[in-house]
Amino acid sequence: MAQSGNGMIPSTIPDTPPTANWPTSQIEAWKYTDLRHLAEGLLWNPGNESLQPWFIRPHEMLAYFSGSGSPKKAVTGSDAFTSIIHSGTQGGWQLHIPAGLSSNTPLRVVYTPVSPSGWSAFNHHLYVEQGAHLTLIEENEEEEPLATEPMFDQSQDAKSIPLCTMTMHHLQVHLERGAELKLIRIFRCPKSKAFVHQVDTHQEEGSKLEVQTVAMGSGIIRNNVHIQQRGNHCSSGLLGLSVAFGGGHIDQYSRIQHHSLEGNSHQHYKAIAAINSTTIFNGVLRVEPQAQQTNAYQRSSNLMLDPAAHRIGHKSKGFMRPGKVNAKPELQIFADNVKCSHGATVGKLNTDSIFYLQSRGLSFEEAQRILTLAFAMEIIDQLEDESLRSEVIKQLDLLQWH
Repeated sequence: MAQSGNGMIPSTIPDTPPTANWPTSQIEAWKYTDLRHLAEGLLWNPGNESLQPWFIRPHEMLAYFSGSGSPKKAVTGSDAFTSIIHSGTQGGWQLHIPAGLSSNTPLRVVYTPVSPSGWSAFNHHLYVEQGAHLTLIEENEEEEPLATEPMFDQSQDAKSIPLCTMTMHHLQVHLERGAELKLIRIFRCPKSKAFVHQVDTHQEEGSKLEVQTVAMGSGIIRNNVHIQQRGNHCSSGLLGLSVAFGGGHIDQYSRIQHHSLEGNSHQHYKAIAAINSTTIFNGVLRVEPQAQQTNAYQRSSNLMLDPAAHRIGHKSKGFMRPGKVNAKPELQIFADNVKCSHGATVGKLNTDSIFYLQSRGLSFEEAQRILTLAFAMEIIDQLEDESLRSEVIKQLDLLQWH
């Protein structure tokens, strides 16, 4: 693995193109996002070592990054998606945080486009030793600013538009006893592109994990979060916001498995599906027989924007359907001394609220924008990083609402 500046570039690439056995909608976990259908016509792109697929801002933790070797314990998955990642990987970064080490400054990793066409795959490892603390920000960077894309007036779904590129990242995380990790991700994806990310986490006793995800765009985003609580007294928290517009398709999938005593987990995902766009939340919560005194809940709140409401202020252009939401919470409880709950809500903007704001001098677009942003702020306000909060608000505020 060669290093260049503050980034790392893979130097070991498979000699022959891998066979991609893409997961399909026949697999329950991929019910709403058929990767085989989406990836039709995409060829594996081995990449170009003159390009830098990610970069890391100067930080004291850079000393612990490595571009070679294997972590103490890998959390490799055996599903179809991880098989593709590992067969076609172009490399990846590794970060090993020694016991007791912590930093008050978040470490930021930015993924950059590597090719104008085809699919690319990267495999990363993060090992946090006993008692260490880390906040890691993952962000994907695109050439096209999403703010220039219209929120509405798109005649096609993203799934009907041929993909040019698909970029996939797999992050394997191991948290030792008492380790703490805050993982904050900002994913953006323009039309005709797909961004797929999966994190597999192994938690030992007393470890704490917080995963905060904001995904937005008119392309296709699939975000998988898989958590294994293997030690007693573990804590896991998932927070997410999806904003699909311009025919976008955003799928948030989570799977938390409680294997030990007195584990805690909580999930709250919000989604905004604009006209002709789709959002998905599929959360699997599994409590094994030995995981007594588990306390867990999941919540999914969803907003569909409606062309009927849009026509109150404007004449409809072309085919317009309401935003589509698929909310699928799953509880698999095999222990008898637990507190577990879930809830899912789906709704539209209140036309009376829109009318009230218009009566106060706001335009239809302004009223709709304010109400939609207010819905999203419950999640945005909880983002740990202030600069990211401002960045997300700015991105949403600049979207074209007409």
